[in-house]
This record gives sequence, structure tokens and C-alpha cells, in this order.
Amino acid sequence: MDFKVLKSYILILLYLLGGVGLFLVITVLFPVYVLPDGSSARHFVGSPPMKKTDRAYERLSPDEIRSMESRESSKALLEAMKNQPAEMPYPHSYIGSIGEPDFNFLGWLTILAFIGWLGVTGFLAYQLVLTYFDMKRLAEEKKKKALPFDVRRVTEKRR
Repeated sequence: MDFKVLKSYILILLYLLGGVGLFLVITVLFPVYVLPDGSSARHFVGSPPMKKTDRAYERLSPDEIRSMESRESSKALLEAMKNQPAEMPYPHSYIGSIGEPDFNFLGWLTILAFIGWLGVTGFLAYQLVLTYFDMKRLAEEKKKKALPFDVRRVTEKRR
């Protein structure tokens, strides 16, 4: 096999793997978020859609807060209730189920692109192996033809 052909195969595989990597980065940076109305939206992972949370601390009356602060066993619970976030992000999906609202087309495209890359890699490796064996066979035939007509090898039978 010629080195230029091998180099072109390797470059093709690297470019294809770069495309798969690009799909993967886009999928991770822009997941699908399932919203409460059953729809889905693609957002950047750094600024996801947020939902309001029901904070138990806001529902407590001042009397209940005072009684919880006076008891030693409830102080930690009250502090945790104060620190509860007011908003939380909606759940996200990188792949999702086909036919469901959390279906992420880019995630499935990334998986299929990687499987396709594995197939191309296997095909090119198969071609390399076949070419290697074919070149080996041609070299042996050339070696046989290089001998003069009156010389026989030990393994050859007399006609």
C-alpha cells in the first residue's frame, strides 16, 4: 500500500471523527428541556429555562418561625428551608425517547454518526488488510517468475 493512500485514509477518518465530535459538543451545549406544558425547547446549558419552586419557608407564619428558632433540633431544618432556591432549571435530555417530548434529534444524530464512523473505519481497515495480503501474494508470484525456467524449487513437483 502506498503511503499517500494510507495518509489520505487517516485524514478522512480524522475529518469524520471531527464531525462526530462537533455533533457531540453541540448536543452537550444545547440540550432539550421539557417544559410543563408538554412541549420541549432547546436552550444553552448555561441559561436553562427556570421554574419557580414552592419554598416552605415562605409559607411559615412568624409564630412558627420563632418556635422553630427556639428549638435546637429545628434550627438546622429552618436554615435549610431558608437556603432553598427560589428557582430551579427544568430537566434536560441529551438523547430522549423517540416519539416523546424529550426527543433530542442532535443526540440521536451524534450516535448514528459515531456508528457510521465505526463502519467507515472498519471498511477502510478491511481494505487495508485485503491490500496487504494481495501485495504479499503478488510479491510471491513475482519471486517465482524471477527464477530461470530450468530451476525448480524443492517443494515443486516434477511434471
